[in-house]
Amino acid sequence: MHRPIVAVTSDGNPHSALVQAVRTAGLDLVCVQKAEDIPPGTELTVLFDAEREGTVFNDAAFARKLAWLPVQCSGASARIGPIVVPGETSCYRCVKLRMQSHGADDMPGVQPANGLAYSLLMHVIAQECLKWLRRRETGDLPLTYQHMLEFDAYRLQGDVQPVYKIPTCPTCGVPAVMLPQAWRKEVAW
Repeated sequence: MHRPIVAVTSDGNPHSALVQAVRTAGLDLVCVQKAEDIPPGTELTVLFDAEREGTVFNDAAFARKLAWLPVQCSGASARIGPIVVPGETSCYRCVKLRMQSHGADDMPGVQPANGLAYSLLMHVIAQECLKWLRRRETGDLPLTYQHMLEFDAYRLQGDVQPVYKIPTCPTCGVPAVMLPQAWRKEVAW
């Protein structure tokens, strides 16, 4: 049996559509309000409101070695991923730095107007969680492993983009002293 999925929401309450989607996938869900409340040994945490809480949560997740899935929702659209695995994949700070370098903005926090489309988004998130938990059994990795999925559930359109580590990232990159340095000839006086 798998450990439950942990969802972190701003108010600590689960989205009813997520609860339904997770149950449909045969998984259990625990909802918390902050990183400190995540039970030890959690295999995957889903962070909603990643546009506001992602950078702070990233540092807490790295300190505790938690794998997590950032989610930004706006109406019937969402940015899902990439799954962040400390010491293995790019971190959320890498994601933010890359998005800023491309001029991409955070998604505005618009409440979902279409319940069916929002439910579909929650099912996509639950499917990614299920694939992560069963990856050792099936050999299949989730689509959001090292990729970000931008998905519009109303129009049924999406885009998948790879997300790479930034070598100089202050969270997951190589320390500056380990980066290649300019050659300097020692001069004896």
